[in-house]
Amino acid sequence: MHEAVVNQAIWHPTHESIFASGSQDQTCRVWDLRSGKDVKKIHAHNNDILSIDFNKYENFIATSSTDNLIKIFDLRANVDMPLMMLVGHQLPVKRIKFSPYHANILASTSYDMSVKIWDCNVQREIN
Repeated sequence: MHEAVVNQAIWHPTHESIFASGSQDQTCRVWDLRSGKDVKKIHAHNNDILSIDFNKYENFIATSSTDNLIKIFDLRANVDMPLMMLVGHQLPVKRIKFSPYHANILASTSYDMSVKIWDCNVQREIN
């Protein structure tokens, strides 16, 4: 269903039949193995999606891109608009990961050679 190269696919941390994929076609798709189809299609960025991650505690998915942005979407709501956008990297964000212990903490690494830890409750980088 993606129209370009898929850069990452990940399993949902609590639902065994759900996984997501992020692609160079600028979309993130959430798939359900029971139906064999995508259940959510998110046009997340205007550039390639490099990394995605589910939040273990909330029904959120985060995406990162070559546009230097991280976006977080609430999968229960309208996915046409991100819940939040994290801005701070100077080059593409190559990897993101939610904390396995705290619902509001997200880590990111970028081609700008930086690692950032974000507090999503206040939408800012933790210094």
